Amino acid sequence: MNLRAHKWKWISSVIVLLGLVSSIVFYRNEQAYAEAIKNAKAAVELEDYDLAYQSISEKKPKTADELLFKKIKLIKFSKLNLASDYDLSPPLGGKPDFEWIMSSLFTGIISIDVTDYKRAEELNVTKELLDVRRQYIDQLDSIFWLSEYEVDNILAMTDEERDKKIKEIYVRGDEVLEENLKKILRKRN
Repeated sequence: MNLRAHKWKWISSVIVLLGLVSSIVFYRNEQAYAEAIKNAKAAVELEDYDLAYQSISEKKPKTADELLFKKIKLIKFSKLNLASDYDLSPPLGGKPDFEWIMSSLFTGIISIDVTDYKRAEELNVTKELLDVRRQYIDQLDSIFWLSEYEVDNILAMTDEERDKKIKEIYVRGDEVLEENLKKILRKRN
C-alpha cells in the first residue's frame, strides 16, 4: 500500500509540474503576443507599415486584433511591386531589367486602383494606400522620367497597348542611369 501511495504521489507531482510548465509557456506566448501588438500599433502610429508587419508576421491574430492585422497586411503587400535596391543595382555589376521594373511598377499601381483601394476604404487606410501609390509614381519618375500625366495616360490604355508602350519607353531607364552616373562623376570632380 505504501508503494501505491508513493506512485500516486509521484503521478500527482508530474501532473502539477506539467501544469506549471504549460502555464508558464502560455503566459510567455501571451506576453510575446501582447508585445508584438503593442509594437505593431506604435509602428502604425508612425506610419511604418514595414516595421508593423515585422512585429506581427509570425503571429496569428486574435479576434480583437484582426482589423489591425488586415490594415498592416494591405499596406505592406501593396508595396510588393516597388523596385528595390537589388532590382536597380543587381549583384556582380549586372544591368537592371528596366522592362520588368517598369511593368512591375504599373502592375502595382493597377492593383492599388482596381482592388486595394476599395479594401482600404473599408479599413480606413486610404491615405496610407495613396502614399504607397505615390511611391510607385515617384519611382516611375526617378527611374524613367515619366511624369504623373504620362503615367495616367499609360494607365488608361488597354493591357496590350500598355505592354507595347512599356516596350517603347523602358529604355529610358538606361538613359537615366547614365545621366545619374555622369552627375556623380561631375560631383566627384
